[in-house]
Amino acid sequence: MNPYEIANQLAEAISMHADIQRLRQLKMRIRNQEAAKNMMDDFFSKQKALASLYQSGHSPSPTQVEEIQKLAQVLSNHPLCREYIDLEMKIANLLNEIQQIISEPIRLATWYSEEI
Repeated sequence: MNPYEIANQLAEAISMHADIQRLRQLKMRIRNQEAAKNMMDDFFSKQKALASLYQSGHSPSPTQVEEIQKLAQVLSNHPLCREYIDLEMKIANLLNEIQQIISEPIRLATWYSEEI
């Protein structure tokens, strides 16, 4: 078995997954609604900034946390935005589960594994 071929097959299967297809549809619909697009752009921009803060070892200010919480609340009131964010989280969980499956043979082979 060639792992690269299998990885490409997995990528194709993920690309064809119903949730990925729906995410693409939602993305297009949201981008065609200026207000929804602007809210999503603002939310993800602020989310990215918070992630950068955490990665650099800093904590966001209470104002920054409150601001993104308010944006998340506003987005949750917009049906398309809410569905998009919920679906994105569902897909992230799917990818995490796939990553765990793929990583298991490597984990078993590492020094710290008790298995031989």
